[in-house]
Amino acid sequence: MDPTSWLVGKIKPRQHQEKDDVETIIHMTSARERENDDVDDDGARIQGAFLGVLNTYVHVVMYSYYLIAALGPRYQRFLWWKRYLTTLQLAQFGIMLVYLLLIVSFQCTVPRSLSFFFIGNVAIFLVLFCNFYRKAYIKNQAAAHAERKQQ
Repeated sequence: MDPTSWLVGKIKPRQHQEKDDVETIIHMTSARERENDDVDDDGARIQGAFLGVLNTYVHVVMYSYYLIAALGPRYQRFLWWKRYLTTLQLAQFGIMLVYLLLIVSFQCTVPRSLSFFFIGNVAIFLVLFCNFYRKAYIKNQAAAHAERKQQ
């Protein structure tokens, strides 16, 4: 007699059925977990992609400005939009900050620790760029206006 057939003959049908049920449940549970993990990863990627795309568009504009500036003094007349570039960057940081706060408040699939890291990062950039904007454009504009009045 074949040892395998002897073993199979000793297993009661009910025991064999329970084993299949347990394996089916384990398989279904692990498949569901894998499916949820894939959705969470994709959701986090999609939610994070918005910030990357926004940042990419702003950098295309920014590096276009730098390209024109690097072409030399002949092209200085085309650089009138520096103030608007800074305004665009400020808007970018404002949008990013609001978006990240929404991600945290709605408990989206992006890891919270990563969201808080980026909130801190964006907040620092927002403060630095606001300070630059105030010093470069608002104070200079007020000083130029006061100088015109004195003349």
